[in-house]
Amino acid sequence: MAEALDAFFFFFFFFFTSNTPFLVRFYLSLATGAREGANRFPILMREMTGVIPLSLIPHSVDYI
Repeated sequence: MAEALDAFFFFFFFFFTSNTPFLVRFYLSLATGAREGANRFPILMREMTGVIPLSLIPHSVDYI
């Protein structure tokens, strides 16, 4: 359980500090999800997975 929490906090720390638009969209998704209920959750997951590759590409290109 501790390892899962560590991975959880590392994920959010990394993306909140490296990708501000992700942070804004994440909170907006939570705000709309609170109104729309569980139907918002798949859209939130799609937004999260759509942001991850875009945020990793510039970091990996620097090392090539």
